[in-house]
Amino acid sequence: MEIIVQVLPLMMIKEAEISKMKQNFINNFSKMFKDFLKTKYLIQMYNCQQKKHKKNLTQEIEKQFQQNVLVIQVKQEQSVILEKQEELQVETGGNQEQKYKRRYLFKKRYKLLKQILRLLRLEIKWKRSQFHFTLKSLKNSMD
Repeated sequence: MEIIVQVLPLMMIKEAEISKMKQNFINNFSKMFKDFLKTKYLIQMYNCQQKKHKKNLTQEIEKQFQQNVLVIQVKQEQSVILEKQEELQVETGGNQEQKYKRRYLFKKRYKLLKQILRLLRLEIKWKRSQFHFTLKSLKNSMD
């Protein structure tokens, strides 16, 4: 019995502390639960906003990428067109240069051929004259 008398006041103090803790928990639980729900909701909102922001960013990046791709394609097409125009200019310019070269070479060859023909005519005339001369000389020698 002595033990009970000694322990009972301590147990009562402990019981009072426990009941205060229970009362505090019950009083604070609703506030803490509201705070918990509020923070959970705010976290969900934040995550949702982050997803929307990421989605918007990816869409914007895709649009910019597509625009860049289109710009690159247009530039490539322009460069191809410019190259083809340059090739045509070179070809037409080159053709004219080649035509001029051909004409020049043709004229030069033509002049050379004319000179060769003149020389051949002269040579033929010379040989004829020599032939006639030898014929005459033979006739004269025979007479």
